[in-house]
Amino acid sequence: MTIGIIWINHHVMIDRLKKTDHTILILNLLLLMSIGIIPFATELMASYLRQPRGEAVAAAVYSGSFLVMSVLFATLNRHVMLRKANMLAEELPLEQRRRILSRVVTGLIPVCGGHGPWPLSSPYIPWRSVRPWRCSTPSRWPAGSTGRRRIASRQKEKERR
Repeated sequence: MTIGIIWINHHVMIDRLKKTDHTILILNLLLLMSIGIIPFATELMASYLRQPRGEAVAAAVYSGSFLVMSVLFATLNRHVMLRKANMLAEELPLEQRRRILSRVVTGLIPVCGGHGPWPLSSPYIPWRSVRPWRCSTPSRWPAGSTGRRRIASRQKEKERR
Protein backbone atom coordinates (compact mmCIF):
# COMPACT_ATOMS: atom_id res chain seq x y z
CA MET A 1 0.00 0.00 0.00
CA THR A 2 2.76 2.45 0.97
CA ILE A 3 4.76 1.86 -2.21
CA GLY A 4 1.52 2.19 -4.22
CA ILE A 5 0.92 5.65 -2.75
CA ILE A 6 4.53 6.60 -3.48
CA TRP A 7 4.14 5.31 -7.05
CA ILE A 8 1.01 7.41 -7.62
CA ASN A 9 2.75 10.55 -6.34
CA HIS A 10 5.81 9.77 -8.48
CA HIS A 11 3.60 9.24 -11.52
CA VAL A 12 1.90 12.61 -11.01
CA MET A 13 5.26 14.35 -10.63
CA ILE A 14 6.83 12.73 -13.71
CA ASP A 15 3.66 13.13 -15.76
CA ARG A 16 4.08 16.92 -15.47
CA LEU A 17 7.23 16.75 -17.60
CA LYS A 18 7.45 16.98 -21.38
CA LYS A 19 11.19 16.19 -21.37
CA THR A 20 14.00 15.48 -18.93
CA ASP A 21 17.66 16.26 -18.44
CA HIS A 22 20.57 14.40 -16.87
CA THR A 23 19.95 15.85 -13.38
CA ILE A 24 16.29 14.81 -13.42
CA LEU A 25 17.28 11.29 -14.48
CA ILE A 26 19.91 10.98 -11.73
CA LEU A 27 17.57 12.36 -9.04
CA ASN A 28 14.82 10.05 -10.26
CA LEU A 29 17.18 7.06 -10.16
CA LEU A 30 18.22 7.91 -6.58
CA LEU A 31 14.55 8.29 -5.61
CA LEU A 32 13.64 4.92 -7.11
CA MET A 33 16.62 3.29 -5.37
CA SER A 34 15.47 4.73 -2.04
CA ILE A 35 11.98 3.34 -2.65
CA GLY A 36 13.53 -0.06 -3.31
CA ILE A 37 15.02 -0.03 0.21
CA ILE A 38 11.62 0.36 1.89
CA PRO A 39 10.64 -3.37 1.75
CA PHE A 40 14.01 -4.33 3.28
CA ALA A 41 13.61 -1.73 6.05
CA THR A 42 10.04 -2.90 6.69
CA GLU A 43 11.14 -6.53 6.94
CA LEU A 44 13.95 -5.53 9.30
CA MET A 45 11.52 -3.60 11.49
CA ALA A 46 9.02 -6.48 11.52
CA SER A 47 11.66 -9.04 12.46
CA TYR A 48 12.82 -6.96 15.45
CA LEU A 49 9.36 -6.13 16.84
CA ARG A 50 9.44 -9.08 19.25
CA GLN A 51 13.19 -9.26 19.81
CA PRO A 52 14.68 -8.22 23.15
CA ARG A 53 17.37 -6.10 21.47
CA GLY A 54 17.92 -4.19 18.28
CA GLU A 55 14.49 -2.63 17.92
CA ALA A 56 15.86 0.91 18.17
CA VAL A 57 18.35 0.29 15.35
CA ALA A 58 15.63 -1.34 13.24
CA ALA A 59 13.33 1.61 13.89
CA ALA A 60 16.11 4.04 12.95
CA VAL A 61 16.75 2.17 9.67
CA TYR A 62 13.01 2.09 8.98
CA SER A 63 12.41 5.78 9.64
CA GLY A 64 15.71 6.66 7.94
CA SER A 65 14.59 4.94 4.75
CA PHE A 66 11.44 7.07 4.70
CA LEU A 67 13.44 10.19 5.48
CA VAL A 68 15.86 9.58 2.60
CA MET A 69 13.00 8.81 0.21
CA SER A 70 11.09 11.94 1.28
CA VAL A 71 14.11 14.21 0.93
CA LEU A 72 14.89 12.82 -2.54
CA PHE A 73 11.24 13.20 -3.57
CA ALA A 74 11.22 16.82 -2.41
CA THR A 75 14.59 17.50 -4.07
CA LEU A 76 13.43 16.10 -7.41
CA ASN A 77 10.18 18.05 -7.19
CA ARG A 78 12.05 21.25 -6.32
CA HIS A 79 14.41 20.77 -9.25
CA VAL A 80 11.51 20.23 -11.65
CA MET A 81 9.28 23.00 -10.30
CA LEU A 82 11.82 25.77 -9.75
CA ARG A 83 14.91 25.09 -11.83
CA LYS A 84 13.50 23.27 -14.86
CA ALA A 85 10.05 24.79 -15.24
CA ASN A 86 10.72 25.03 -18.98
CA MET A 87 10.56 21.20 -19.11
CA LEU A 88 7.03 21.05 -17.74
CA ALA A 89 4.37 19.71 -20.11
CA GLU A 90 2.18 22.72 -19.43
CA GLU A 91 3.24 26.12 -18.25
CA LEU A 92 2.43 26.73 -14.61
CA PRO A 93 2.68 30.13 -12.94
CA LEU A 94 5.40 30.45 -10.30
CA GLU A 95 2.81 30.76 -7.52
CA GLN A 96 1.16 27.47 -8.50
CA ARG A 97 4.55 25.71 -8.74
CA ARG A 98 5.42 26.98 -5.25
CA ARG A 99 2.07 25.73 -3.93
CA ILE A 100 2.74 22.27 -5.37
CA LEU A 101 6.24 22.30 -3.92
CA SER A 102 4.99 23.41 -0.50
CA ARG A 103 2.63 20.39 -0.41
CA VAL A 104 5.57 18.11 -1.21
CA VAL A 105 7.76 19.68 1.47
CA THR A 106 4.87 19.55 3.94
CA GLY A 107 4.97 15.77 3.44
CA LEU A 108 8.36 15.80 5.15
CA ILE A 109 6.84 16.98 8.44
CA PRO A 110 5.47 13.58 9.50
CA VAL A 111 8.83 12.00 8.69
CA CYS A 112 11.10 14.67 10.21
CA GLY A 113 8.74 16.03 12.79
CA GLY A 114 7.70 14.85 16.18
CA HIS A 115 7.58 11.10 15.87
CA GLY A 116 8.87 9.88 12.51
CA PRO A 117 6.67 7.94 10.05
CA TRP A 118 3.15 7.11 11.16
CA PRO A 119 3.80 3.42 11.99
CA LEU A 120 6.36 4.48 14.59
CA SER A 121 3.93 6.95 16.15
CA SER A 122 1.83 4.19 17.62
CA PRO A 123 1.52 4.38 21.41
CA TYR A 124 2.22 0.62 21.45
CA ILE A 125 5.74 1.01 20.06
CA PRO A 126 8.16 2.28 22.73
CA TRP A 127 10.77 3.53 20.28
CA ARG A 128 8.36 5.96 18.64
CA SER A 129 10.71 8.84 19.39
CA VAL A 130 13.53 7.40 17.28
CA ARG A 131 14.73 9.91 14.74
CA PRO A 132 17.56 8.96 12.40
CA TRP A 133 19.44 12.25 12.88
CA ARG A 134 19.80 11.92 16.65
CA CYS A 135 20.31 9.07 19.02
CA SER A 136 17.15 8.07 20.79
CA THR A 137 17.99 7.23 24.36
CA PRO A 138 15.63 5.77 26.95
CA SER A 139 15.69 9.08 28.84
CA ARG A 140 13.93 10.71 25.86
CA TRP A 141 11.11 8.19 25.83
CA PRO A 142 7.82 9.28 27.39
CA ALA A 143 7.50 8.57 31.09
CA GLY A 144 6.06 5.16 31.79
CA SER A 145 6.54 3.86 28.25
CA THR A 146 6.97 0.14 27.78
CA GLY A 147 10.44 0.68 26.38
CA ARG A 148 11.63 2.55 29.45
CA ARG A 149 10.32 -0.20 31.72
CA ARG A 150 12.00 -2.83 29.54
CA ILE A 151 15.35 -1.02 29.72
CA ALA A 152 15.02 -0.64 33.50
CA SER A 153 14.26 -4.35 33.93
CA ARG A 154 17.26 -5.25 31.75
CA GLN A 155 19.49 -3.05 33.88
CA LYS A 156 18.22 -4.64 37.10
CA GLU A 157 18.76 -8.09 35.60
CA LYS A 158 22.38 -7.20 34.72
CA GLU A 159 22.97 -5.88 38.26
CA ARG A 160 21.70 -9.17 39.76
CA ARG A 161 24.24 -11.16 37.73
